[in-house]
Amino acid sequence: MKRLTSQAMILAIMLVHFGWIILLVGGTIYIYFNPAYVQWHLTLVTLTLLLNLFLGACPLTSWEERVREWGDNQIDYKGSFAATYVHRIFGVDLSEKQIMILMTGIKVVSYLSAVFISI
Repeated sequence: MKRLTSQAMILAIMLVHFGWIILLVGGTIYIYFNPAYVQWHLTLVTLTLLLNLFLGACPLTSWEERVREWGDNQIDYKGSFAATYVHRIFGVDLSEKQIMILMTGIKVVSYLSAVFISI
């Protein structure tokens, strides 16, 4: 039962994580078509940047790792959520540094896009 509960929690965290990424990346594109969304997007991106700045990593990744440990599920992360799923989906191995640069770039472009459109 514990394992089933942990798997459901892991799935929920993964869905939230993917949803958050889709909001960030998709929102960066969407703000060009709907300037009214800029304030919402700017809030999401700012929150994401602050969480990463003060926590050093995404809290969703940490929560998923803890739930995996709690439920005795095998942790097969390749260093981060992004590295793991980039490898699983695209078959590309990226180092921790490459993932950090990629994710920082996405967040900065997203933030700057929202700021420039709101001006």
